Order: sequence, then C-alpha cells, then structure tokens
Amino acid sequence: MFNGIIQAILDRREIYEAELAKSKQYIKTQHGKRIRSILYYMCGGGQRDDPVYHRTIAIIEDIHSATLIHDDVIDNNSTRRNGRSQYAEYGVKYSILLGDRLLIRSIRDFMELHSNSSYIRRIFIRECEATAYGAILEQNMNNSKSSSIDEYIRMAYLKTAPFFKLCCLLGALLSNDKFNEAKELAIIGICLGIIFQVQNDLDSYKSENFQCSEDYVMKNVSFPIVLLSNCLNYNIEAFKKETNQEQYSAICQAVTSQEFIDISHDILKKYINRCSEFVRRHT
Repeated sequence: MFNGIIQAILDRREIYEAELAKSKQYIKTQHGKRIRSILYYMCGGGQRDDPVYHRTIAIIEDIHSATLIHDDVIDNNSTRRNGRSQYAEYGVKYSILLGDRLLIRSIRDFMELHSNSSYIRRIFIRECEATAYGAILEQNMNNSKSSSIDEYIRMAYLKTAPFFKLCCLLGALLSNDKFNEAKELAIIGICLGIIFQVQNDLDSYKSENFQCSEDYVMKNVSFPIVLLSNCLNYNIEAFKKETNQEQYSAICQAVTSQEFIDISHDILKKYINRCSEFVRRHT
C-alpha cells in the first residue's frame, strides 16, 4: 500500500549511483537501501562536484549506521542488511562502544565540515536530538498497556522522520538552485519518514508466518498493533502476554483485511498525498 511510494523513490537510485559513488569512501560497504541518500540528491538536484556536498550525506549515512548498531543491541537483532549484525558478531559491550565511536566521530566530522555555517550545524543537532528522543518514546510505547494512533505518529515524527527531513533539507540548502524549496522539501521528508516507519512496521506482519518477526517476538507496539487496538477492538494486553495460535490467526486475518487497509490509508492520507505529489514531480 505505502510501499509504492518508497519503491518509486528507490527506483531513482540508478540515476544517482554516480553521485553516491563519490561518497563511497565514507559509506560502508554493507549498506541498506540508502533511501536517505537518494532523497538528498533528489532534493539537491544531484550532478555536483563539490566535495562538501557529497561528504555531508556520507556522514549522515554513518550516523544512521551508528543508530542501527544501537538498535540491534536494544532489539536483540542477529541480522542486519542481509548479514550478521555487529551485535551478533561481537556482543553487547563492543557493539555499544562501536556505535558510540561511530556516532561521536561522525558528529565531529559534520561540525568541522560545516564550521562556517551555524545554521546548518544548528538544524543538524536539532534533528539528531529529535531522533534520539523519538527512540525513547518508542520504548515507552512498547512498555505501555495502551497507545493511541496520535502517540504512534508522534513517535514516528520524532524517531524516523528527522533524518528524512534532514536529508531533504540539507540537499536543498546545500544546492544553490533549490534553496527556496527547502521548507517544502523538509515537510516532504517528515511525511516520507512517517510513511517509511509505517511500512517498515507493516512489513513485519506481511508474511503469512510472522511469528518469527522481530516486532511479534519482542511484543513491540508497532503500527499494526496500535491500529488494531484503537480501531478494531483488539486487546493489546493479550498481545503483550504469551500469544497462542488463535490470537496469532486473528492478527493475521485482521492485518490482511480490506478494512485494515482502508483505515490505514485514511489515517495517513495527508502524508500519502504530499509524498505522491513529490514522487510525481521527480519521476
């Protein structure tokens, strides 16, 4: 449902491969979708030879990688990006320290790279702080007996959307011909970040056998569970306890129903419309 928007952006990756390659010495070989990098170049127009322009998004990718290392420790993830996670490879202590080092080094590099612009440094720190606070809100939701849809959207707005927003904003601000569009593109980044979080949560329940998915095993209060409990009278306390086959089947049936899809679409309509227009303009 929402994956079409994300896929339309990912389909632009080939166009920006040459631009991404200019940052390859900073971006790790084991990478993910790089959707934030693609957005950065889409919002900036791409095709630039300024090393500051390319190194900026490489540093953002490194910061994102650091947060993923920490996420894997928190969520007990043994895999990451089609391979073994740092957590699985080296354990808790080393992974936390590695994530800390990568994060501190990347923040230092960014501040040095943009030492001549207090505005760029300020928005960078603001979005880094936001995503850290959003991660705390996510843990609060997972430990809560009930969470509203508004609480979920706020969590996604603070946890996932900031780096999408930052990439769109920096792509525009560091591009002379896109400066006037920066505010609008920042809003697009927020909308895409929320949709990306929702789609990521939905993907955990896409498989007919989602009993092994991280969200289900860890009893995370992700988007499907929030929507089921708020709109379809699902008992979230039963989910937090040991679930049986009957409960599993009920969730499976609910998340694949047309009613669930329609409600999801209605909740996110304003974000979808904004993102769809952005995709149409850039494809």
